Order: sequence, then C-alpha cells, then structure tokens
Amino acid sequence: MRLPPGYWANGGTFSYNAATAISKKYLGWYFQDDWKATRKLTVNLGVRYEIQTAPTDRFDRLSSFDPNATNPISQVAGITVPGQLNYVGGGNPRGVYDTPHNNIAPRLGLAYQLSDKLVLRGGFGIYFVPAIEQGDYQGLDLYGFSQATGWVATLDGITPNNLLSNPFRMG
Repeated sequence: MRLPPGYWANGGTFSYNAATAISKKYLGWYFQDDWKATRKLTVNLGVRYEIQTAPTDRFDRLSSFDPNATNPISQVAGITVPGQLNYVGGGNPRGVYDTPHNNIAPRLGLAYQLSDKLVLRGGFGIYFVPAIEQGDYQGLDLYGFSQATGWVATLDGITPNNLLSNPFRMG
C-alpha cells in the first residue's frame, strides 16, 4: 500500500523551551577635573567606577555549565567525568557568576599649546565594555528547564512507525 504524499516523514523534533525573564544592572560613577598647570599645559584627570551585576532570571531558571567540575552522576558509577550544570537559586546565588567590584577606570589627558593655532593632545584611559548575556552566550541558558522530544519515524528505515496523524504516540 502506498501512502499519500506528506502522510509520513523522516523525523522531527518537538521542543518546549522555557521563556527567560533576565535582568541585569549596570551602575557607574564618574569624576573628572581639568587643571591648568601652566599657561600652555592643561591636565585632565578622571576616574570611573562601574558595577555590572550578574544576570538573574525572575523565576531562578538560569543555569551554567562548568567544564571543570566533576559530573555528580559519574561519581555514582565510580568514574570521574568532567562537566556539570550549576543552577541558580535554592541556596545558590541568583546570578550565574560573582559580580566584580574592582572595575576602577582611571583617565589622564594632556593638552599642550605649541603655538596660537596648534595644540598637541593626548590621553590614556581604561574602559570596561558592558557584557551582554543572552541565550547560550558565555554558557548562560535555561538548560534543565527546556525539553525536546524526538520523533522516531521509522525503526528499520523502511516501515513507518509514527505517522503525522500521531507522531509522538506512547507505547
């Protein structure tokens, strides 16, 4: 018996992914002052302090992968396999990493007047670029809170096992 086109397929996946509700705070303070050291030399001094908090999820559903930790399931089997998922909340911090509190960024600028129409300027500064974590970036994701169910269309490569009318049947 020949099946009508589109009635069965080779395979597929049905996914249910939890939605994220991530928030992250970015705070910064800045102080700057100009000092006229001589008639021709102006010095600009400044410092900026920044705090970027670790991202958190409203429902504490974030997880991160630590490739150096020992997998707890492998310990039960008596072997050591690296790699473990770390979940936030439930006694653990809500962020997936510790918030750095040492982002101090000094600035220094000089301006020297060589002539009435020519000024030489230079400067130095340390800057911190805001990190943006979103989905699988830097290991940040909802692993353990999402589910993918595979569709086994055939067991022998010829005979259809699960048809489109009921692709995820049980038993």
